[in-house]
Amino acid sequence: MADLSYDILTGTAVAAAIPDIAALRIAVFAEYPYLYDGDAAYEERYLRPYAESADAIVVTASVAGRIVGAATGTPMEDHAAEFAAPLAVAGLAPAHAALRVRALDAIAAKLEPTRSVVYNQVVGRD
Repeated sequence: MADLSYDILTGTAVAAAIPDIAALRIAVFAEYPYLYDGDAAYEERYLRPYAESADAIVVTASVAGRIVGAATGTPMEDHAAEFAAPLAVAGLAPAHAALRVRALDAIAAKLEPTRSVVYNQVVGRD
């Protein structure tokens, strides 16, 4: 099997990867059990909040420069108001900044040591 490389993307880096991630989602969801006939324009609209949210993160796995896997995360209030609204009504404001750092800590622990410079820049650590 070819070597996998991993990248932590935020902001403009996410925006640049959206077409490739959209194509990956279409390919994955076309298979059983989803059998989804995807649409690139819809997928790109769906993924846009990950590029626009200051606290969103996308981790990609690539082989020879081609994205073959992706994990996404964003505060609910930035991506899906219908999910965040019940939390707000209950007075449960998401502490997404702390969760983002903990998620990045977990991701960075799995990546090779050369990724630590990128990781530290993402979370603002030097």
